[in-house]
Amino acid sequence: MCGRYSLAAPTSQITEAFEIQGELDFETKEMLSHKRYNIAPSQFVPIIIENDDNTKIIKKARFGFIPSWWAHSKETFTKPPLSGTFNARDDKIFQSGYWKKSIQHHRCLLPASGFYEWEKTSTNAKIPYYFKMKDENKLLALGGIFSIWKKPDEYKFIKEDITEICTTAIITTPANKNTKAIGHERHPFIVEKEFQKKWLNTGTSEDEIKSIIKPCSCELMVYYQVSTAVNSTRTDSSELINEISWK
Repeated sequence: MCGRYSLAAPTSQITEAFEIQGELDFETKEMLSHKRYNIAPSQFVPIIIENDDNTKIIKKARFGFIPSWWAHSKETFTKPPLSGTFNARDDKIFQSGYWKKSIQHHRCLLPASGFYEWEKTSTNAKIPYYFKMKDENKLLALGGIFSIWKKPDEYKFIKEDITEICTTAIITTPANKNTKAIGHERHPFIVEKEFQKKWLNTGTSEDEIKSIIKPCSCELMVYYQVSTAVNSTRTDSSELINEISWK
């Protein structure tokens, strides 16, 4: 799974890396102005999508996917709104009705500086590791899906002041050698630069999409152990990504 990541790059690096043209609106500027070292599910994050005119734009989305058709009765609706799923498996995404529409028509990129995974020890302790690109100047482009969920008028019992919400999830692939080394079977899907345009384009065929989704090469990334302070979603500082050396 991939449920925690960081985005600590300046706005100019993000817009240049993902070829965002034009002036950003105030909400997007505000969202990108803060360095974030411990992004977690249910938080709002920037995603890159392709506009109707084939230009790339940055959109605000909640990390936790809710399909556009989702509905709940008052009796069963317990979370305002439903928290959603933050990961979508590559081996199920084309078959499951929960994700199928979005993988076909609503694909996105989640810019990231790096991501965290935890190793479970024999004593059930969880040791966090941070994964990032070897090239310090490169950002990760996490492959994802998004959806626009609109609150039905009759959902008066939802107290959140929300009429519609964009939500997103990160796609996962089988683990590569690095993530397997710490006992994981899944790895976040990273879209290489040469495939990003096809990934975002709604005209890309299903076969082409499937050919793009594959585990990331181990040679492109490094990983190391970090402090367990990252375990708490309330903690957010640059110290979280510092390597811990054990003697």
